[in-house]
Amino acid sequence: MANSELLFLHKLIQSLSKAEKRYFRLTTQIQEGAKTFMQLYDILDSCSNFEEEVTQRVANELTSKSIESARKYLYANILKSLRLFEEENSLESQLLNMIQECKILFNKGHIDLYNKRLAKAIQLAVKHDKHLFCLLLSKLELQNLVSLQFSDITETALIRKQEQFKTLLKQENIHHEQAMLYEILWFRYLKNGMVRSSADIEKLNDLLLEESQILQQARQKTFESKRLHLQFQSTYFLAVGNSKGSIAIFYELIDLFEQHQTLWIDNPMYYIYCIEGILTDLRAMEKWEEMAFFIAKLRTIPALNESTRYYLQVLIFSYQVNLYIDLEKTQQGLEWVNNQLSEIQKSIAQVPVKLQVRAYYTLARLYYFTKDYTIALQYVNEILAAFQEDLGTSLYAEIRILNLLIHHRLGNFDYLSYDLLSLERKLKIEKKYHALEKVIIQVFRNVFTLNGRSQKLWNTFNDLSKMPYHQPIIKNLKLDKWVYSRLFEKHRNE
Repeated sequence: MANSELLFLHKLIQSLSKAEKRYFRLTTQIQEGAKTFMQLYDILDSCSNFEEEVTQRVANELTSKSIESARKYLYANILKSLRLFEEENSLESQLLNMIQECKILFNKGHIDLYNKRLAKAIQLAVKHDKHLFCLLLSKLELQNLVSLQFSDITETALIRKQEQFKTLLKQENIHHEQAMLYEILWFRYLKNGMVRSSADIEKLNDLLLEESQILQQARQKTFESKRLHLQFQSTYFLAVGNSKGSIAIFYELIDLFEQHQTLWIDNPMYYIYCIEGILTDLRAMEKWEEMAFFIAKLRTIPALNESTRYYLQVLIFSYQVNLYIDLEKTQQGLEWVNNQLSEIQKSIAQVPVKLQVRAYYTLARLYYFTKDYTIALQYVNEILAAFQEDLGTSLYAEIRILNLLIHHRLGNFDYLSYDLLSLERKLKIEKKYHALEKVIIQVFRNVFTLNGRSQKLWNTFNDLSKMPYHQPIIKNLKLDKWVYSRLFEKHRNE
């Protein structure tokens, strides 16, 4: 058996909560006979890190023939246990089970019981705006009417059910098209950050026009269609750097969520994204007190599963550290991080790559501003080594600039000369060599050459700093202070 398969199983077991582990043990206790798979479970559960001694212990305590079958059986039982555990909290799981129960009752010939179960499932799906499940249940009903040769139904009632199915199908198709456009826009924003050229703005405007045309086709303004429209609009304003426009839409969106809490409480990620967007805008607008309010709001969101809990922990951590940095309370922030770091590092490994990068980058900035350049460099190196392919162009350039700043502070001038050429070459190849990056690289070179271009570079930088799509990088790295000091103050290489 490959170690990688055992490693995957170890990761799964280590990700289980205490409640999930307890439930798993309860579900396995009813099984009789020898339980080799539980021996394997106990070994993997007791080892927090997967090392060579783990595989050695497995080999010593289990026979070679039983290891693979125990691994497969254990994996299947854990997934089965997790499915059962999630059913109580997941509305979608309940609806899927009800659909299966409807099929069983119909196939057994219990038509009256089938009709009651079907009606209850439809009522639940309608109440919670689960349009896809309404569609599945409507399709199931029509198929079973055919099997019953349309007994106990009039032609008028049949046509009405067919029209209802057609309406649901059209509505779901509109939701799907809306979702696709939002996903493309969200993808571009996550990959590239704010748009930084007229060509990129034109591409976004094309999406805006498509979204407008789709909205005109929608007959019903459901929670889903309103949510998707507001998310699209708010993300568009984020991408073009219009914080005021974006935050106005985000406040509309949060009102929509809070008016329909029962429709999303079992899957709160879109609500979390909404608060993320608000925090991004508030940070750009330097409204620190309101930021603190929404960070506190994140803490009140119920996490019904581990992935949501990890996401919230890392997100709150990142914004709280950013707040300390923005308020120039870096020493206080460092003390807070030291109390949180051992616990938060476990969560960071469990969240999506984008959030991992954000957390590590925030820590790199904190250590940079507290002048612990060695630790800051460790985080930067970790990001560039492990996540380089996942960085958008703007974020990649920003992290590389931080790398240059750290090496400058450490006095690594030979490395600095090499890295300036490397960064410039890469940005030119990718055709993302924007004006701000050009100026920063020229400022570094001006420090070395003392060529008397200080005032001209400062004027250019000052003009660029007024443009919204350059402001996040400048604020994150406090480049205005650094550029001025490098260009005009004495001892520029210190």
